[in-house]
Amino acid sequence: MSLFYIGDPFIDIIFGSIVGVLFSIKSRKSNQSTLQLGSIVGSLGGLLAAFSIALFKFTIFILNLNLIPLNIFFLYILGDFLIAILTGFIIGTLIGLIFLRKVKKVKVEHSELDNFLKNLTDN
Repeated sequence: MSLFYIGDPFIDIIFGSIVGVLFSIKSRKSNQSTLQLGSIVGSLGGLLAAFSIALFKFTIFILNLNLIPLNIFFLYILGDFLIAILTGFIIGTLIGLIFLRKVKKVKVEHSELDNFLKNLTDN
């Protein structure tokens, strides 16, 4: 079994980041920015996913100790961490932007309704 092919763990990163960001944005406080919250939660979700992937790969490394040197293995894991954090950040930022546009659209609709009701009461 090769250490460099373990399947596609980045599907876990993508799925975990999407679920984490959606959950955090839907349960956010009204004064929190969706863009900032999405990017932070996405990055942290990517970090946690990369940690679990690293534990899995480290177990395989211990079982096949003679495959590669330890320092090359840690560089390989570092690349996974960077990719996972970047992927989580991008996913979190995109979902944060989608929800930010949605919130701004709702605010515009409410302000138009408020103006309409104000005009009715003024007359």
